[in-house]
Amino acid sequence: MDAARLDAFTAGACRWVAVPHPALAGGWVLAGAPDRVTAEGVSALRSILNQSSLALRNLDAHRALAEQARTDALTGLANRAAFTEALERAAADPATRFSVVFVDLDDFKVVNDGHGHAAGDELLRCVAHRLRQVVREEDLCARLGGDEFAVLVRGLTGTAATDLAGRLVESAVLPVDVPGGRVRVGASVGVAHRSPGEDAEQVVQHADVAMYAAKAAGKNRVRVFAA
Repeated sequence: MDAARLDAFTAGACRWVAVPHPALAGGWVLAGAPDRVTAEGVSALRSILNQSSLALRNLDAHRALAEQARTDALTGLANRAAFTEALERAAADPATRFSVVFVDLDDFKVVNDGHGHAAGDELLRCVAHRLRQVVREEDLCARLGGDEFAVLVRGLTGTAATDLAGRLVESAVLPVDVPGGRVRVGASVGVAHRSPGEDAEQVVQHADVAMYAAKAAGKNRVRVFAA
């Protein structure tokens, strides 16, 4: 941009200098003054730009670390801390209805012991991807640890949430190619629908009870908690 066009934005003619922006490749910051931009002014501008760029980099790093602290490193799903936080937010309003779905893989230890930890990790990554494909965008799918997953389901009726849980089982039990061959695991799923007034801990306990009921009933199935 030439000086005349820059002057059009000011009250009169100025002398202009361009200072490279340290945080933007190919970016410049323009400074103008009626007589001239002093060396001290340019130096002060450079200092401000450097400080603001450093602050932005620190902010980005802080956000990245915060996101890492809420993400399961192996699968990329939300981790237990993120799931618990979201669940407590949902339960803060006693009238909010939601469901918690617990997914526990059956016979995962057989794969881990028989094919090695690399195979087990690949299996978990694949199952996590499939579960995330099944749930809706507004639901939160998390890995709680080991071979345990959970989904926070918002805004669905009891039957619709149970149907979603059934699709989670169907996706989890499909065979997976891992180092050393093709494997298959089962999935026991427990569902708890939040009743008015229940807190987060109660809903989690009910989902856990339902999940163990699914295992006791023969695995590869869904059980819904009934008081």
